[in-house]
Amino acid sequence: MIITHRVEGISGLVHNPEKSDMNSIGSEIKLVQYYKKTKTSFLKNLDKTRKKAGEKEIHQLRVSIKKLRAGSLLIATFHHKKKKNNNHIELNKLFKSAGKIRDIQVIGNCLKAFKLQQPIKIKYLHFLKVKEKNYLNIFHKKAHRFKLRYLKEPEVEALCKHTNNMLIDKRCKTIMKKECLVINKLIAESYNSKIIHKISIHMKTITALVSLYDSLNGKTKVSKLENKLKLISVKIGGWHDHHILNNSLESFIRKRKGLTNQNFLTRMENTNKQKNRSFFKILKHKIPPVVKLIQTTYK
Repeated sequence: MIITHRVEGISGLVHNPEKSDMNSIGSEIKLVQYYKKTKTSFLKNLDKTRKKAGEKEIHQLRVSIKKLRAGSLLIATFHHKKKKNNNHIELNKLFKSAGKIRDIQVIGNCLKAFKLQQPIKIKYLHFLKVKEKNYLNIFHKKAHRFKLRYLKEPEVEALCKHTNNMLIDKRCKTIMKKECLVINKLIAESYNSKIIHKISIHMKTITALVSLYDSLNGKTKVSKLENKLKLISVKIGGWHDHHILNNSLESFIRKRKGLTNQNFLTRMENTNKQKNRSFFKILKHKIPPVVKLIQTTYK
């Protein structure tokens, strides 16, 4: 089975023998072509990061992996058996490893506008530099060891032989509906920074699925809905960047006694809580209308 990015509720989408129609060949080609296109993009970005793992290169690599996951998520629903998702383990490891580097990179960018006492800032920047070097070493090992066979392209083509336009649309819409239900459930919960992170994961998944669906149906222009989804993702991304900076800096200071006083840490913690709660209220206002639009557009 093709490994997929974890999505709640997907386990029920297993192969159901449905009669093929005359459009099956065209559908198969579209879906396989999408996977091959995203695979090619991923391999190009992987090659770039092997040479230079800068902020731009790491970002592009992670974006291409997200698109691969969206394609895999849809293709996996055509498998006739429920199996443990383990074919893309190396891809997911690479994604997480690149994510650790990205976190250090965005922390460095956020720190430029962050008011911090100079002695603390100097020591913290040194700490980040050492950490980034370690993460880069780990990432480069994973990047150079990554093999093409990990992407399971022959299995993708085999699974897509049993599909057609109607079935692809149906399965893609079903996944999106399940994602919408998960997001609505998360939005209804009380504030928690972990909740925002979970919302972010599902919003990125559904954004990739909308892009995939439109691509398979011949739409070349980015839709208004996709733009709305991306704007929300950007807002959540901005929150996430400052959130990891605050957590990392607070942990760094707490582990080094005498670096600053307790009042500084208390003020920092209270400010972060207020900002997080305010941001969660914004999400509660912004996300439901977009989710409703997805449900009506892809019903």
